[in-house]
Amino acid sequence: LYGLPGTGKTEFVKFLAGKLGKRLLVKRCSDLESMYVGETEKNIAEAFREAERSQRILFIDEADTFFTNRESANRSWEISRTNELLTQMENFRGIFICCTNLKSLLDDAAHRRFAFKIEFMPLKPEHRVMMYQKYFHFSKPMSFEEQGLVANLDMLTPGDMRAVADSKRSGSGANSR
Repeated sequence: LYGLPGTGKTEFVKFLAGKLGKRLLVKRCSDLESMYVGETEKNIAEAFREAERSQRILFIDEADTFFTNRESANRSWEISRTNELLTQMENFRGIFICCTNLKSLLDDAAHRRFAFKIEFMPLKPEHRVMMYQKYFHFSKPMSFEEQGLVANLDMLTPGDMRAVADSKRSGSGANSR
């Protein structure tokens, strides 16, 4: 899954896991990366083994960290880390999902190994209004003018809406529409 930050990639993975009745095994850079040579590759292999043993969906967020384009790699460990991930992907008998905001940085071989490549886009105008109403429950319906203002906010994502809603709940946001 790829697209701009806040477009709902991670939330979609959680939703999908729920629909499939499976638990997620979430791995981030801090879970897999090691300062010792060869340890990152071991951590990657262990993540795949753990997901297979527990029959969980393996989810790597910000996957561009690990799928370094080998042609532009500056260090040997960048290549071996990518190689390990590619090899593990080929042999994994479960569901493996990655998210990135930086699809263009991924190694070409990674692109080929994913069965689905789904782009997440900012909200369409009609969805901006629906999302706005979802996050900001008002006692009266939005006026046609207010709906037009929200619909015309380009590049708005669900993450943007959530950030504003969270800031309002914590008291750091304004108290008006």
